[in-house]
Amino acid sequence: MSNIDEKPAISKGKDSDMLEEINSKYVELKIEKDLLEAKCESLELKSKSSDEKIKTLEICHYDLLKRVNEKLANDKKFEERISDLETKIDTLVRKDTTLAKMDTSDNEETISTEFKEVTLERLTALENKLHDIAAKDGCDDSKSCKDNLQKEKKVTISVKQSFREDPSDNATTYCQYPPNVSGNISVTNEDYMCLGASQFLNDVIIDFFLKYLQLSKNGVVDDDLMSKTHIFTNFFFNRLTTRPSTPKGSKLHPIEDNSDLTDSQKMYERVRKWTKRVDLFEKEFIVVPIHEKAHWYVCIICYPGEVSEKAMDEDTSACGDESKVVVEKKPCILVFDSLPDGDKADICSTLRSYLTMEWEAKVSGNAKVFTEQNLPQYNPRVRGQKNSKDCGIFLLQYVESFFRTPMRDWTDSSAEHRDWFHKEEAMKKRGKIAQLIRNLAVKQKKTGNEKKLVFPDLDFKSVESPMKKLKLASDPKHSEDDLSKDEVEASESRNRGNEAKSESSEDSEKGSNDLSKRDPGVAKSRMVLFHKRGNKVSVVKRCGEELDLKVKKIKVSEL
Repeated sequence: MSNIDEKPAISKGKDSDMLEEINSKYVELKIEKDLLEAKCESLELKSKSSDEKIKTLEICHYDLLKRVNEKLANDKKFEERISDLETKIDTLVRKDTTLAKMDTSDNEETISTEFKEVTLERLTALENKLHDIAAKDGCDDSKSCKDNLQKEKKVTISVKQSFREDPSDNATTYCQYPPNVSGNISVTNEDYMCLGASQFLNDVIIDFFLKYLQLSKNGVVDDDLMSKTHIFTNFFFNRLTTRPSTPKGSKLHPIEDNSDLTDSQKMYERVRKWTKRVDLFEKEFIVVPIHEKAHWYVCIICYPGEVSEKAMDEDTSACGDESKVVVEKKPCILVFDSLPDGDKADICSTLRSYLTMEWEAKVSGNAKVFTEQNLPQYNPRVRGQKNSKDCGIFLLQYVESFFRTPMRDWTDSSAEHRDWFHKEEAMKKRGKIAQLIRNLAVKQKKTGNEKKLVFPDLDFKSVESPMKKLKLASDPKHSEDDLSKDEVEASESRNRGNEAKSESSEDSEKGSNDLSKRDPGVAKSRMVLFHKRGNKVSVVKRCGEELDLKVKKIKVSEL
């Protein structure tokens, strides 16, 4: 019985231990449960706060987008307003410019009319002075007086007819050079008249003879050297430096009014197509004839393709003894002017700017700037004109002589080049060109019922200014080449005759005083040049020592 009672007691003890363990675990689990519930509550609170923050951020983002859109809309409105204002301002500026141009044109017409009236009065006074001088000097015999009057009458009639008749009816083409080639030069009877000793050469004669020198291959110049030379027409520099007119139908010029282009680029665009078939930098020489202020001169650009970025050395360009001179090929610009008026530095600067733009357009991958250091300017001291009309003649003589003997030391500013060509060669240049035109005209004349060629009888011998002759005769520095024997004898005869004419001098002084009272402009030696081309007659003021009064008077009377 006792063994049976002990077993239940043992089992009861084990169950109580297990219950205690279970209770302890239950307590632990409950504590963990409470902790987890507390954590869950905190997490829920955090999630709620984060949701609230997200909502707040979304609201802020929406407000920001709204403000940005409003700002963009306002900016568009401002831009539209600004564009409208710019359009209105541009319209007002153009109206003001148009009104200013109209006022300027009216003023120019008024000024030109007044200038013509004053010019007519002065030319009339100059004609009176001419007759007074003729009366003072007199003639050696009656026969010479009659001959002079007949010559004057012929010139008067020929010039009067040329100005009265319509150029389309009166103009006769003498010749073309080169013949039967596009771009040739046509010489008419009006151009031929410019070769008279008392006339200025026009652009046709200048271009004609330059083209003849370049293409004739008759031994006048070095033909091999001419093949390495480019000669621009006399219109090139004028086109380069003159703003073209605005195209019809547009208020602004597409190039000249483009603010994105520099002045050099605008200038280059005016003549960009002039060299589309020529590479100037393969040429040794570039000839640029220039007509500025009723005066001709020429610039010759030497070796433009050999210009480097480094400054040119200051060494002399000629070396060796006097019997044999070796001249260095030095890039430079030579200015030949028969009547120097300034150093022409601005002209050379314009040519350098053109060459810089031409290099940029034609040579890729190697930029080059032409400056005074790598392309210097020289103004050689050469033989010049002795009257007011031979500037064109000397331009042609300079070019012809240069391409006969170009290799000289042009860099020495103190060197005299009077031996470059003989004075008589320049004085006879008008007759030489006239003979060339006549020969070409006869050769090109077709057989048929065409009119017979008639060439006017002109005096081609260039005459020096009387004041120049007196200066040369009295100046011992000049050589005998500057004053011929005939001129010296004529000067001596004039000096001997002055004593015999002392009585008539008093009368002439009275006449000259009366003349100066008639027109004070005569006393100031003001001169006026009328130039006729086609139907247009232009009036240009010009100062000098000589004026062909007989011709000018008729031109003015027919205006």
